[in-house]
Amino acid sequence: MSEVTGVRAIEATRTRLRFALLGPVRVWHGDQPLPAGSPQQRAVLAALLVNHGRPMTADDLIDAVWGDDQPSQVLAAVRTYAARLRKIVGPGTLVSEAGGYVLRVPPEALDLTHAERHALEAERASAAGDHTRARQLLTDALDLWDGEALTGVPGPFAETQRTRLAEWRLTLLERRLEADLERGAHAEAASELTALTADHPLRERLRALLMLALYRDGRQAEALAVYTDTRRLLTDELGVEPGSQLREIQQRILRSDPELLREEPASATPPVPAPAAPVVPAQLPRPIPHFHGREAEIHRLTALLTASDEHGVPVHVITGPPGAGKSALACVVAHEVAEAYPDGQLHLDLRGSGGSPLEPARALEALLWGLGAGPEGLPADAALRAALLRTVLAGRRVLIVLDDAEDAEQVRPLLPGTRGCAVLVTARGRLPELSGVDRTELGPLDPDSALRLLAAPAGPFRTQEERAAAEEIAVACGFHPLALEIAGSLLAARPGRPVVRLADALRDGDRRLARLRHGRRSLEAVLGEHYRRLPPDQAHALRLLALAPPGSVLSLDAAAALLDTGPSTAEHTLDALTDLHHLRPVGTRGYELPVPLGDFARFRAADAESPADRRAARSRLLGFHLALATAAYAVENPGDPLPRHLATPGHPAPHLATREEARQRVDDELALLWATVERTVAEDDPDGTTLRRAVDALLAAGAPERGATAWQAERVLRAVVAASAARHEPAAEGRARLLLGHLLADAGRFGAAWEEAVRSHRLGAAHGDRWCAGYAAVLRGRLRDPEGAALLRSASDVFRAEGDAYGEAAALGILARTGDPGPESVERARRAVELYAREGAGARAADGHYALGVVLCRTGADDEALPELERAADLFRQGVRPLGAAMASLRIARVHRAAGRSGACVEAAGRGVSLLRALGHDYRTAYGLGVLGDALAGDGRLDRARDCHLEARALAAALEAPAAERVLALTGAAA
Repeated sequence: MSEVTGVRAIEATRTRLRFALLGPVRVWHGDQPLPAGSPQQRAVLAALLVNHGRPMTADDLIDAVWGDDQPSQVLAAVRTYAARLRKIVGPGTLVSEAGGYVLRVPPEALDLTHAERHALEAERASAAGDHTRARQLLTDALDLWDGEALTGVPGPFAETQRTRLAEWRLTLLERRLEADLERGAHAEAASELTALTADHPLRERLRALLMLALYRDGRQAEALAVYTDTRRLLTDELGVEPGSQLREIQQRILRSDPELLREEPASATPPVPAPAAPVVPAQLPRPIPHFHGREAEIHRLTALLTASDEHGVPVHVITGPPGAGKSALACVVAHEVAEAYPDGQLHLDLRGSGGSPLEPARALEALLWGLGAGPEGLPADAALRAALLRTVLAGRRVLIVLDDAEDAEQVRPLLPGTRGCAVLVTARGRLPELSGVDRTELGPLDPDSALRLLAAPAGPFRTQEERAAAEEIAVACGFHPLALEIAGSLLAARPGRPVVRLADALRDGDRRLARLRHGRRSLEAVLGEHYRRLPPDQAHALRLLALAPPGSVLSLDAAAALLDTGPSTAEHTLDALTDLHHLRPVGTRGYELPVPLGDFARFRAADAESPADRRAARSRLLGFHLALATAAYAVENPGDPLPRHLATPGHPAPHLATREEARQRVDDELALLWATVERTVAEDDPDGTTLRRAVDALLAAGAPERGATAWQAERVLRAVVAASAARHEPAAEGRARLLLGHLLADAGRFGAAWEEAVRSHRLGAAHGDRWCAGYAAVLRGRLRDPEGAALLRSASDVFRAEGDAYGEAAALGILARTGDPGPESVERARRAVELYAREGAGARAADGHYALGVVLCRTGADDEALPELERAADLFRQGVRPLGAAMASLRIARVHRAAGRSGACVEAAGRGVSLLRALGHDYRTAYGLGVLGDALAGDGRLDRARDCHLEARALAAALEAPAAERVLALTGAAA
């Protein structure tokens, strides 16, 4: 068969196909019925038919057929149904296009299309005064129904369409009865209307037609009785009075208005109206006087709207959270491209964010009115109005701006059907149901644009004079346009008040929303309206997510813990909230509550969630962190008994396949872990279980070296120590003091570190926490406690007796580093390396190699020390232990310096200093700068060396005596 013959065969097959939706979903090839398949398969077919040749993605079909109740293999099911339908309808009919499925059949193959055409022709016949033809056309349309539309078809899409088509059928029936009345068939119409009003007692249009039919049939008293009955029913059932149409007919009957009895003769030939001149609408709002930022979005949208429209009608959706400036951006862009649309620009507020969104029929009326169509000639049915709009726009270049859309169902009937026009839509949601459209998502402004917007109401001089305060205001507003506009108005309203006063007021996140109010403009009110439109389950989920610390990035698993649900269900909820811009995606799997939406959600959580529920949610989050850290530690350090000594997480352990995955997962969650511990201790009056989980999660995750700056880690650990002591929780207090002691030792605050180590050791020993007591003894040994050597030997023996090779290796490593240089220390360090290797240790093996490298350096064996230190540095880096990596690099630098390798020395020292600066350790940074300065001097770069030494001395000035003396000695300055 030739290609041409094949194409003709496909076309012949398509033209003989017929489909029915106005009843059971059925398919015919000619007069031969074809099987439509299972209910779900018929649902897929119905969705494709109703979509009129536009592509539907697999996700579109899944939502249409199953909604939220999706089976596990739902995508495979869609593909299966598509394959079966292809076999039924033949080749070339159901095709893949634009990332979705399209059913390529002629419009006349569908009964719904015939009904729409009959209805449109009837509208034209009525307008021309030919009521007999109008009645026949409407009867033909109604005869196409065979029971309820989409009978037995499951899914939310089918249910919506059933409701819509049932309403449309009733509208067509009303219009047919109107035609009956115009033809003089009053008695017949009255009889049918009496039955219909019994079935639809609250439908006022039917009641009005019944009153008119009875009056024209000479039954005035019965007509007035219908009004009396209707009024009684409406007031009793709904508490409302009859509408204006019913009231007007009643008054006209009471005064025997002769116009009610006028009828158009069935054979009358109406006058042909003269063609009206086309109206060129210019409805755009005035240009925005002070619009700042969004340059990239303006450039992109302008280019798209002025480009060739060879691919159809361009539809661009601007979406974003409330107050992001969607309407303003659309206005700016529309004015930019207005000249490209010489046939006019339409602008319509769809009122989607308010409580009463504009109905499609009313929206179509407004658009048609803007194009010159008077209300008296408009069809009543929304589908016919949509068809008329497409007809009026055909061959014209008109820009349509649809502002503040509620959803895709509101927008879809308003779209043109032919090339030449373009549509710009603004909406808070992404309108995912609209396929084949371009989307522009608005987030926060860039900092420069934010400052310009803040300065606009009051003038730039005030913010320039107090730039730091202005920048703080912009940050507090989250670079959110509406928040910045209100803040700028507050500055303008108080010209004599310093800018820093407002910055101070906005620093308190709990009261920030209350401050961002000026006149009738309230950020809280705008966000509240957005929030109130959420379904109750999504609103509850948003409040729970807001219990995470402000500014946090939540992973899917962390969010699932807060929501107390599985990852799959959580992802569905998170995606729904993201589509509505209550959440902002971060990276590939993260979510955050953006300022100021997060402020509002936290405010609602404090009001709507009980203290017990808030504590429970944060406890679940801690349980998730502990489960993850425990599982990751076990993968990283096989054989280490630490996981057995940790609290029970109360959360399922994640599956971690490799060390790399374990490290990455923990690293991704560390910032949230530190913030969660701090917020829990500050706000929740935590019990002993929660405190223990908090400490153990930090311990297993690698605190205090990872995930926080030194000052943040100290603040959090001191808060945990205080809370544990107040609660008389010795296990949590002892371990928190152990972590705090390590942190203080790393900061060069050796006296304070020693005190914490002693307290931790005593608490562990007194309350049976042998693990804590053993590692506190190791820390005391590291700090050169007078009893350090004895404590370390004792700890080593205890760890060995308990089969804890990791603990034994830790004690031997410190004993080697703090003991006299010599063979015994070298042997202890080698034993530590062997123990770690025997257990298959990961990051902790670095401690053994580092100890061996240090001891070998002290014995003068630099050549043997260098590979040990390099191995330690590599393991520290792999295990995400930046402090260890930094100190190993500084040791390596000193080995290179002693060997005269100045370039390698500078490189290693510079690497160490960079790591230490990021950690915020003044003592270690000062020490590192001393090493780097020494390296630079050896390389002949004296100016840079002097700068490093000066900075080191400046840092040393704030250090305690032992640490300061060490730094000053290294830089060549007297103490």
